[in-house]
Amino acid sequence: MKKKFKLFATIGSLALAICMMTIGVLAATTVQFTVNSSVQFQVGDDLLLDMAVATTSAGSTALAGSDAESQSTYTSDGTTGRTPTATKEYTAQAQTATFNAANDTVTYKITFTNHAEFDVTVTVKALPTAVTKDGKTLTSVTSTYGAESTSVAQDGTFTIPKATNEATPGTVTHTVTIKLLRTDTSFSAGDGPVSIVYSATKAAD
Repeated sequence: MKKKFKLFATIGSLALAICMMTIGVLAATTVQFTVNSSVQFQVGDDLLLDMAVATTSAGSTALAGSDAESQSTYTSDGTTGRTPTATKEYTAQAQTATFNAANDTVTYKITFTNHAEFDVTVTVKALPTAVTKDGKTLTSVTSTYGAESTSVAQDGTFTIPKATNEATPGTVTHTVTIKLLRTDTSFSAGDGPVSIVYSATKAAD
């Protein structure tokens, strides 16, 4: 009788453990992190810049509509070259990204292309910050630029080299990666808005 009781108790404990594991997995995969995002930049005079924003999720899957987000600080008719516009502020990439346990990373790649005959200095005026809620750190944020993935913080700068010729502009890509660290707490766009802001000016001689 004792052996039967121990056997039933063991089976009951195992069933409870499996049940708890199942609940844990379901909870982890239903947690969501949603962000609204925008990328802005302000420019000085005579800049001939393109800014293109591509947003990918884990597995390098492009988010809907993200590949078409671009801005230019000039107009061009294809024959007389590029003419700087009077516009000084540009905004791209106003969309929503949703994270969950299976898709825990979203990466913003902002590529600047410089067609001018001088270097351009870009200042990172604002970056998203790690989200904390109920005393828990829910996300991490990394910010790098260039082929060497050099770290750049808020108020930091990087330089876009001048164009070598009409066919070879200077380019630099700034990458901002947000990673979900925990799957036990849900939060929404109000908890973790993504705002990336730049200013760009002609580099000092």
